[in-house]
Amino acid sequence: MHLCNIELCIAMSRPISVCTIAVLTLLVSLSWAAASPFGIDYTLDATGLDVRNGSFGLFLMGSQSPHYRFYDIVENTTDYHVLFVRMFEYTDTNSDGGYTHDSDVVVGSVIALQSGTWTFSNFVTQEESGEVVQLDFELASSPGSFGPQQPSLQIVLVNHIEVSKNASLKFDVILSGWNWHNTNNSLAVGIVISIGQHSSGQLNRPTVATGAGNVSFDNGYLSYPSTAEVSSQTVGVTASVNGANPQNNGEQIYFCFPYFNETLTYDPTIGLIEISSITTTPTSPTPTSPPSLFDSTRILAVGVGVTIIIAIVVKTQSNND
Repeated sequence: MHLCNIELCIAMSRPISVCTIAVLTLLVSLSWAAASPFGIDYTLDATGLDVRNGSFGLFLMGSQSPHYRFYDIVENTTDYHVLFVRMFEYTDTNSDGGYTHDSDVVVGSVIALQSGTWTFSNFVTQEESGEVVQLDFELASSPGSFGPQQPSLQIVLVNHIEVSKNASLKFDVILSGWNWHNTNNSLAVGIVISIGQHSSGQLNRPTVATGAGNVSFDNGYLSYPSTAEVSSQTVGVTASVNGANPQNNGEQIYFCFPYFNETLTYDPTIGLIEISSITTTPTSPTPTSPPSLFDSTRILAVGVGVTIIIAIVVKTQSNND
């Protein structure tokens, strides 16, 4: 009687074990199928922020002033640089909306952005299938960084990186607290674009081609809208490319804003015109919604899982017989 009970228990436990193994195997195969090889990787240390999005590499240095260095990870020979260097108020003598070094008059002190203290903060990510598909973060000047000339000046760069736009970065320039000398003046934010050998630290003046709302330099580009936003209202913006005083290690560009008395937001974009498609991290964009359970990758994975389950069941059945 006891022997029969033991045999019955063993006979019942085998199907349960087989089912358990089968379910676990199927779950593993589905889990593997659901994993996405795409995503944004980033690390932050004392030197700055390192981001990789497919073949697009970006390093943002913020210890002195904002300095974007971006490159093609596969091509890996040329770095493209965008540096924020200075701000100043000026009188637009020729009334062209931009800044012309030879004719317009700088009013007050020129603010060197390297004099500020800059801090990374407010990292926000969006994930799909366990992968980061969007990264937003800020690099901001600390209060009082530009005193005594401009003690209330605050500069915030809100950066946006998306898997679906894997060759570019968009950033919002948010300005507030500028103490104006005259409400008829304009404000210039000076940047420098440059190129150099990858990871060499060298900056060389590039050949620049200008278009409608954009500047290209070799395979890099900077695009900029013609308007900014102030208190939900739009104001015109002029980018001066050829009017600035040239320098040996880069081309100066000035974003020129008319007088504003509150917070101004402006959103340029930097990136690569062409980017490699072959990389250790696939560059195809991650879908905006979770992938279908029945795409080709998942069907293959589920098929493998089902095959293993059948083999286990057949083997167990033959042992029972």
